[in-house]
Amino acid sequence: MRRFTVLLGLTALAVGAAVGGAGPATAAGPAACTGTVQITGFTFTPATGSPGQTATATLTAQNCTNQPVSATATWSGRFVGAGGGVPAGCPVIDPLARPADFAAGGTITQSTGYLVFSGCTATDLQVTVRITAGGVLLAQQTADLLLQAARPTCSVSYDRQSEWSTGFVATVTVTNLGSVGVDGWTLTFDFPGDQAITNAWSAVVTQTGRTVTAHNASWNGPVPPTGGRVSFGFYGTWATSDASPTSFTFNGNACTTG
Repeated sequence: MRRFTVLLGLTALAVGAAVGGAGPATAAGPAACTGTVQITGFTFTPATGSPGQTATATLTAQNCTNQPVSATATWSGRFVGAGGGVPAGCPVIDPLARPADFAAGGTITQSTGYLVFSGCTATDLQVTVRITAGGVLLAQQTADLLLQAARPTCSVSYDRQSEWSTGFVATVTVTNLGSVGVDGWTLTFDFPGDQAITNAWSAVVTQTGRTVTAHNASWNGPVPPTGGRVSFGFYGTWATSDASPTSFTFNGNACTTG
């Protein structure tokens, strides 16, 4: 199981953090404020996300007293999915503790960006903030990021240019449908038949059993976003079946075919 410590910055899981200073002091907290500290807002932006994307959780809290308060805000996150435990492809998130120092009647704002790994199968990311002082819980709230299945970010066209009784020639074209360009790529697929690649061009191609892995050549690693394309081809042999592959993965993302 992968574990990431956000506090130590060992991963891009906490990709950004900002802590706002205390607001201007007033004689007392607003009338609606109760207790010592009250959380006035804790939400994700955007409210929904997809694997491979980042969302930012923002906390705002109010000191309800006319005295300064020195506290700690501890952020604890976990991915949730069907069944118990950590969903497949998702990391364990270690707690992140931050100072939360309030002026008399003042406010603070804190934000953290959370990256959802492209292979994460969770349906929800829950982040809870606990504000404590001297071991006493002053306020607590949870923000939920609803995770939706990512749209395919690529489309693959497999074209058999020629075929004869023992061999074939094919070309594969990948179209980047995402909004972010690619700098270096890997395409994997399985042959349905007994094909064996003998020579390839415009990619470094290896085959293990029926599984084919193609890496970019030295000159065609970049693929522009929103319609950028890259192609490669190969010669191969077959004996009983030259059926075309129907499932492709590009840099870990499942592609549509067409």
